[in-house]
Amino acid sequence: MKKIFILFLLFFYSTIAVQAAPAPEIFVQTGHSSPVKFVAMNPGGSHLVTTEDGQISRFMKIWDIASSREIKTVKLETEHGMANNIHFISDDKFIVIYRKSAEIYDLHGQKIQTLPLPKSMLFGMMTIDKDKRYLFDKTFMGTKIYGMKDGAEIFLPELQRFKSYEIYHQAVADLGYGYYGVFHKGQTSRGNVDYVIYDENLDVRKKGSLKIPDVAYGSAFQISPDLQYLAYQAGNRKDKILVFNLATVELTISYQTRALAKPEKEGLAGETLYFGFLPDGRLRIEYDRQKSNRTISARSEMVLVSSIKNGIYTEKKLILDDVTGQIAFQYQVSPYLFTDKSTLFAGFAGGDVKMIDSNTGAEIKSFGVKPVVFSFSHNVGDLLLNYQDEYSFSDKIITQRFNLWDLGGAGLKKVNVTASTGLYSQPERITAQYTGTAWYSTDPEKLYSSIPREFLKDNYKQHEKYGRIQGIIFLTKDELRFHTDALQHKLVLKDKKTGKLLADLYAFADGEWIIMTPEGYYSASANGDKYLSVRINNNVYGIENYREAFFRPDLVKIAIKGNALEGYKNLAQVGNPPSVRIENMPDKVATDSVKINVGITDQGGGVGEIRLFLNDTSVMTDNTRAVSIKAVAGRNELVRSYTLKLLPGENVIKAIAFDKENNVQSNPAVHKITAVYKEKRKPALYALVIGINEYKNPKLTLKYAVADANLFSSTLRETAGGLFDKVEITSLILREKSTKSNILKELNKYKELDPADVFAFYVASHGTVDEGEYFLITSNVGALSTDKLKTDAVTQKELREAIANIPAAKKLIVIDTCNAGKLGEQLQMAMLTRGMSEDTAMKILSRAVGSTIISASSSLQEALEGYKNHGLFTYVLTEGMRGKADPGRTGYIKTSALAAYVEETVPELAENVFKKAQYPTKAVNGNDFPIGRIK
Repeated sequence: MKKIFILFLLFFYSTIAVQAAPAPEIFVQTGHSSPVKFVAMNPGGSHLVTTEDGQISRFMKIWDIASSREIKTVKLETEHGMANNIHFISDDKFIVIYRKSAEIYDLHGQKIQTLPLPKSMLFGMMTIDKDKRYLFDKTFMGTKIYGMKDGAEIFLPELQRFKSYEIYHQAVADLGYGYYGVFHKGQTSRGNVDYVIYDENLDVRKKGSLKIPDVAYGSAFQISPDLQYLAYQAGNRKDKILVFNLATVELTISYQTRALAKPEKEGLAGETLYFGFLPDGRLRIEYDRQKSNRTISARSEMVLVSSIKNGIYTEKKLILDDVTGQIAFQYQVSPYLFTDKSTLFAGFAGGDVKMIDSNTGAEIKSFGVKPVVFSFSHNVGDLLLNYQDEYSFSDKIITQRFNLWDLGGAGLKKVNVTASTGLYSQPERITAQYTGTAWYSTDPEKLYSSIPREFLKDNYKQHEKYGRIQGIIFLTKDELRFHTDALQHKLVLKDKKTGKLLADLYAFADGEWIIMTPEGYYSASANGDKYLSVRINNNVYGIENYREAFFRPDLVKIAIKGNALEGYKNLAQVGNPPSVRIENMPDKVATDSVKINVGITDQGGGVGEIRLFLNDTSVMTDNTRAVSIKAVAGRNELVRSYTLKLLPGENVIKAIAFDKENNVQSNPAVHKITAVYKEKRKPALYALVIGINEYKNPKLTLKYAVADANLFSSTLRETAGGLFDKVEITSLILREKSTKSNILKELNKYKELDPADVFAFYVASHGTVDEGEYFLITSNVGALSTDKLKTDAVTQKELREAIANIPAAKKLIVIDTCNAGKLGEQLQMAMLTRGMSEDTAMKILSRAVGSTIISASSSLQEALEGYKNHGLFTYVLTEGMRGKADPGRTGYIKTSALAAYVEETVPELAENVFKKAQYPTKAVNGNDFPIGRIK
């Protein structure tokens, strides 16, 4: 009985432990849907906080700047979400201030403290010091300071000592960057203006005197962040801004402002002038103009002024359109911020948040994405039309939009296709006693012109609803295979008969998309998976962190057909990835290599493969289990050390680690290091070229593989010779040289390459995918069973590790595989029943090693007939290398251009010559670089 009781307790507590394990939360980084009112960045520059206008929406979002990834969305409920200001009080905590209270949050979006304000503020924009002792209430009438404990107003001594007309501004002057000051009538011969500058702790940081010509009451002052320069604008003269050096008391810039634009009858209100300093010390002059037809939208024209010497300066102009207007919110808004790295973060009236180069005005990145989801769906065959009509009776416009999904191919064919026409109305008899109004498109043919014809009913133009608003519902066919629920950010796909959830469909305004099964398997466009995130506890990962295990378009197709994915792991069952950091690394070295220490903390899922990338190309993989994880300060941690070769100049080192099952990778640790050394030689090009005609199994014999390998070698030698110090090509074209063991041995020889070198890998052979893993079939392969492939062929894992461990930062991989004869039938069946396609495998491999991969799988007819005594794919590839992949006639063939040429040309020739489609795979990751030069 005792044993039974103990077993029951063990089962009970283990059940609790399992139930306590947090389920992954999958969410879309949708960004804001209404005007962004506040933008704040932590001192370390790693995170951003943005909030919307509380009158429209109440959402606050926390972003990781490096990855542009949303960490958390928080709905502000306090005081109806009407935040007065947001700012950081430490690197990992920020404060949200309302009229009557304030709330402190951490970077995970957890509210950790609520502070009552000493008094209710009506008009000002408030800040609270880091120690939460003082409240600064900032209005256009100046700044007032209150104690947080008792609410008593705090008076600076200078304000008490001098009469109001002897102080040249109203109340305390807000100088920017957490500094406050008093500027009053000068008391000595050193100047006519004396000043005292305080920080947010009310400690005096600077005192002095200045000679300011024509100083007047109501003037404005701003300080540079290093307290070296002061900008001044006279209260009675708004056409000039003076900049003084506080150390030398000299006037360094006298800037003449332009006349402010006056209100227009339509379009724009009058301009208001603001000024201040950027974090890098430049003077900022801002002409802010509210759009009269959009009360919360503005146009900000900024002039950024840099001092040279002797009053000489340069200026750059930067324009922000549709930022949230300061005037409309009575100055209670901070929609943008500058950094000391020549960047600007700005929130816009449409909800966009962007990182902008403050020197050029070019967008660097954006935060969040706009989902494109419509209310209605019909299906014909494997196609799903997701559509909706939008109309305005006042503007008399109707707009029809749709997405077209190919569910059989697990992809999106068209996104946000839009057609608009005018609207007109006519009376319509509703009942004998009542006549209503019906609205119709002025050009129905144009409105429906983009709808796929297979969806339109026969004689749809004769239908009584033709051209009418929402008429599309009645004019299109629906086979009723699916039921869809249109949510704010996705389309939920269900089986119409059973109600079974099949998949979630995500489409985005930039054309990217993703389809995900309930188990977590997904298909996606090239960058679609960057918009989907997974939150586990307080950690957020991109769905691309799971790519190597869960990017399975083949399984998505199976799931959409209603089949169960039995025997496959579920994303919710995957352990947490470890956290990774790069420790004790210098920022600069005078050598061509550096020791890198990678610290790894097990977060519950164990530690598997470790990968290092140099400038986004994999240069080292550690798959050993020799080092056990030890508990350090209550945490399971390990540190691995590696010696990494560097390129001269800036090197971006990235480290990632997988869970013990290699299902999910960590968020990357990134470190930039500059290597200052002289290169000993020009970069060299090394290539391993493999062509296999003969196999242990004679049924696998190919006709053109060796000829293709020789063609690639000769073309590479011909075109690359003038670019590199040397071109060294190793060819494996004999049966005894193209075995699995020999290929891996040859790949291992390239581990000593320099980062500046280029490595090319070409293979013409058979290839297949079995149980989710790609296999390169080598000359020693006989049987094609799963067990024999794992031992005799080169596995995807072996190929990935061998190439990833080559230190060259520039790699090109070309894989020309063939599925011919009985083998072709077997391999095709394997792909249908035992795993993913080669296309999927190559895309995963490209991401894993950070390289450009160009690949194609030939059909039986192409393999037997060939094209001009070669395989079609390799023939087109080499033609591109000889110059056809240089459309701009630059004289150089770049890997990205070569991949694009092959992708465009091969399908066209395959259709014309073989009357059969062949679509090569192009996966461009890592560096784009020239592989050859045209003479």
